[in-house]
Amino acid sequence: MEPVLIAVTTGVSTTLLWVAAWLLWSARPRNISAHVPEQGSAVPFTTVLGEQATGTLAGRARAWQKALARHLDSLRINPFARRRERQRLRRFREQLPEALEVMARALRAGHAVPTSLAMVIEESVEPLRHEFTRVVEDLRFGKSLPEALKGLAARVPVEEVRFWVTCLLIQRETGGSLPQMLDEVSRLIRARMEFAAKIKAVSAEARFSALILSALPMVLACVIFLLNPDYLSPLWNNQVGRWLAATAVGLMGCGLAIMRRMTRITL
Repeated sequence: MEPVLIAVTTGVSTTLLWVAAWLLWSARPRNISAHVPEQGSAVPFTTVLGEQATGTLAGRARAWQKALARHLDSLRINPFARRRERQRLRRFREQLPEALEVMARALRAGHAVPTSLAMVIEESVEPLRHEFTRVVEDLRFGKSLPEALKGLAARVPVEEVRFWVTCLLIQRETGGSLPQMLDEVSRLIRARMEFAAKIKAVSAEARFSALILSALPMVLACVIFLLNPDYLSPLWNNQVGRWLAATAVGLMGCGLAIMRRMTRITL
């Protein structure tokens, strides 16, 4: 059991170091004046301290501490929140082209934009229905259409949503055929999704190779230990062997992180 405990302890320590580094990187203070959230929108945890985050060194340190505490608290409450959020955004992105086509058909039939949004709510499913319902409720409570759409873009951090909102706002100022614009945006979003699927299929071999390369050393070590335990005994009976094992595990963790970065393609 001792070599297994050494390997597990080293792996857990390396993982914790990577997690701590990622949390510190994500919680780094940013230029708050570059992004001012609208009223009612979600405020990023990096902007909680206001102007103190860009002031003195002590203010930055407090910003990091509070941001890190908030992030750790959210992970403690729901450790699978990031995975669920990615799935929700992916479903929203897949449902958006059809929703835009429904809006275009409603506008061609003579309905107004709020009415077309209500028709999208009737014919859509979650999570798009929930977000469009909030847009319609904002319009009913007195917000203008640009404010409601900007709130949607703030709640749903998807590039396609920001692109659609920007096109709609520009069309309201410059004029033109709104149904035709919605059809064109829907076509572009579908083409973008098809291109992303092609990239995922092309990179499948690289991702599978990264998975094999990451699992192969641990599998071979377990097989060798089961067949001949004395062969790997210097790795935990000798001080130099312990340092070599810890270094190997740490370098393997770095290699896994690098391979994950190389095989992750974002558009």
